[in-house]
Amino acid sequence: MSVLLVLYRRAAAGLVAACFLVAPLGSATPAGADYIADFALQAYQDKEAEYDFDWYLTTTNGAYLGWGEGRILMSTVALYEATADPARLQRIRDHTAYVMSIRADRRDPPVVDELRGRVVPAWPTDYYEVNGEYPMYAYEVHAGMLCNPIARTAYLINKNPTLRATYGSEADSWIDDTMEMLAAFEDDWNEGPAPGEGHYKDFFLDGDISPYNQQNAVGRLYVNLYLATGQERFRERAEKLANFFKNDLRLETSGSYVPRYDWSYATWKGGSENISYGGMNADFAFQCYRAGIVFDSTDMQRFINTFKACSRGTDGFTKYVNGSGDAYFEYSYTAGNWLHLAYLDPTVRTMFFDDWFEHNLDLEANPQANYAAWSPGAGYLVETEQPFTFNSPAPQPSRQRTRLGFETDEPFFQSTEFGGTFDYGHDTSAGSIQHVGGDTRQGESMLEVTVYDDPGQSIPWRADVPAGTDGQGNPLALDRAGWVGLWLRTDTPALGARLAVEDIDGIEISNQRTLTADGQWHLYQWDLDDADQWYSYSGSGALEGLMVDLLSVLIYGPNNVDTVVYVDNLKTNVSGPITRPIPGDANEDGVVDEADAKALASNWGEDNATWPMGDLNEDGIIDVADAAVLAANWGTGTSEANSAVPEPSALTMLLAVVLFGIRSTRCMIRGGRLRGVAAASAYDAC
Repeated sequence: MSVLLVLYRRAAAGLVAACFLVAPLGSATPAGADYIADFALQAYQDKEAEYDFDWYLTTTNGAYLGWGEGRILMSTVALYEATADPARLQRIRDHTAYVMSIRADRRDPPVVDELRGRVVPAWPTDYYEVNGEYPMYAYEVHAGMLCNPIARTAYLINKNPTLRATYGSEADSWIDDTMEMLAAFEDDWNEGPAPGEGHYKDFFLDGDISPYNQQNAVGRLYVNLYLATGQERFRERAEKLANFFKNDLRLETSGSYVPRYDWSYATWKGGSENISYGGMNADFAFQCYRAGIVFDSTDMQRFINTFKACSRGTDGFTKYVNGSGDAYFEYSYTAGNWLHLAYLDPTVRTMFFDDWFEHNLDLEANPQANYAAWSPGAGYLVETEQPFTFNSPAPQPSRQRTRLGFETDEPFFQSTEFGGTFDYGHDTSAGSIQHVGGDTRQGESMLEVTVYDDPGQSIPWRADVPAGTDGQGNPLALDRAGWVGLWLRTDTPALGARLAVEDIDGIEISNQRTLTADGQWHLYQWDLDDADQWYSYSGSGALEGLMVDLLSVLIYGPNNVDTVVYVDNLKTNVSGPITRPIPGDANEDGVVDEADAKALASNWGEDNATWPMGDLNEDGIIDVADAAVLAANWGTGTSEANSAVPEPSALTMLLAVVLFGIRSTRCMIRGGRLRGVAAASAYDAC
């Protein structure tokens, strides 16, 4: 870097500092701040052009991913928030796709967590030593650092109707993937010790309470999941972690910049936290404050004072958050973790900026690690030029989805025998559980449950249809929010169905639903948030925690009655009751449009058809009757629904166009006019 450029940047920084000297907490950013943002953005772009910042898209090591890729994602999200640059969003999407694709459960072969003894849907590492060995183990801190910026991006997408229309399903899949990961750490969660608190314990630490930076890395994720989904269970979890951390903060009232906070690395370790990890904790507190959770403006001012007390100007920042320890080069670039506080006090920006350009543009000794750690500071310098606003949850569309189709290639409900925990009153050796084809609700197979009464017992019976695990030791985890339901079919009267689930305090059983004995498919569902719909088997009687594991579908029948019950399509909806698809909505995206017409056209004339194929009257055949259903409901789910219903002739024309387009595309492929990826994409689209 030229001497003139350095002098120019320092002069600009000095101008900004002078402008900020009297700025009150939370005031609008004054004129002059654009110098800092411009310089930081240019520096980031320079290093991005030199190094690409795609270093971590070749590793599967959780430590490198958490501390490296997680920071790259954080900085990229910060720049996207500040600039709305579509290229930044695309980079987030690309990096997220890679991160989710190399989860331990998605690798070939899956990677076993050696301390937990099972495959965990997270990002394990063998980087750390345990008793002279280096076991493969998944840490919540790495998962939190990776998934927090992803959840933040989901929030940005969900709160913007235009982005939601384009990227909403992708954001939903990120949230689903993140929930599967969090379910794997649910055994480490503990309520308390004080009312309103909660915390994680760590296998790696022999069950000790996890350090604050590790807990609060997940805490930031909970905050942004709450904002992205509006679900109170995420807010509750963030609130408990925030109370646990806040109640252990120590108030310092002597020296400069008082009052300020001090805290330790963990509850079981004395002394003061280092400024790098401390910044992660302070950022968790800021994220909570911005979302209206636990921390208030007084807390923020105390964290700001802590940061200022650690600054040594161009000499860097002290090693510890209590202001002790010599200023250290490493902590100069990782101090960027604190920078969201600059939203509230712009002098935080100028103090960091002054040291940042003194030390942190020459990190070539280990650029991959150093610039990954450096990047959030650069991103936050750009982001915090914007005025501060509180965050509220994004508007929530329906999150109804099929969790299980009871297909033969799905991992759950693969047991073919009874004899489970909940069986009684029937002949377990004579009955059977099997996947069969035929008149399914959807898809190619369903579960056929055959139950024979035990003549030696004069009692009603209960048949346990176990969900089992996914072959990697993981149960079928469901969101502990919203509704869960499934479709059942029987012609036997006086039967009932319940669900058995396990939460953090034991097993709970749902209320019974009476089955309709007409040989037709019917939906039966339960509200996971309604304590009146659940009773205790070995738990509290109410569903607790973040997730619940589905243990079994329970079928009930009277004495001396044999039966066959069919089970299909397990669905969940975290935002409300499960509903039948909108008439005509073949792909169940909430809108009856060209995509549904294309599904119908692509499968025209098929028998043994299903709803997603376009069998909209569910008679097993795709024909003009289904086209009539589509026409009658055209445009439903859009603001133009009332004016968008076509005449039958218009629908016929639309179908003809779709069919012509499909045939033309296939002819182009076969004729050699489309090749490679373009041909594959065009053919797949048909």
